[in-house]
Amino acid sequence: RSSRRLPASIPDSNENAPCTTRSSSYSIPALRSVMVTTDFSALGNRAVPYAYAAAAQGATIHLVHVSDTPVTPEQERGLKQRLLELVPAESRMRNVRTLPEVVGPRAGIDTSTSIAQAAERHGADLVVMGSHGRTGLGEVVLGSVARGVMEKVRRPIFIVRGEK
Repeated sequence: RSSRRLPASIPDSNENAPCTTRSSSYSIPALRSVMVTTDFSALGNRAVPYAYAAAAQGATIHLVHVSDTPVTPEQERGLKQRLLELVPAESRMRNVRTLPEVVGPRAGIDTSTSIAQAAERHGADLVVMGSHGRTGLGEVVLGSVARGVMEKVRRPIFIVRGEK
């Protein structure tokens, strides 16, 4: 323990006691519109429960898949059904509404731009996505799609990392 003395109302950094001197002017945001993306990989699907965990009771989850190939109406129905199969059972108890969406490819628009546009279109309070990330030269970096989304979206982003 350090020999320095702190005022009684400010805890020593080695203690887990809360600071009681003043309250923050920040309030906890109610995440009423959360968007989560998946490419149907194990990591992409692992991000889905985190979106539901972050969402406020009564929120809307926009469950989005961006396809890199054109999708027929029948394929779109099948992909939406696959998205709905990812919804945690507990979400029903929290009165969370899920809106599945399949975004098809558009000329000159990459996946990260499609995700960013969907986040804006839905007015997402939070974007949740998985990222494999890569390690190089001792630094952990995000995958290219996650990095692209972070550059294009001005909304909070929650990145679910893969297991090592």
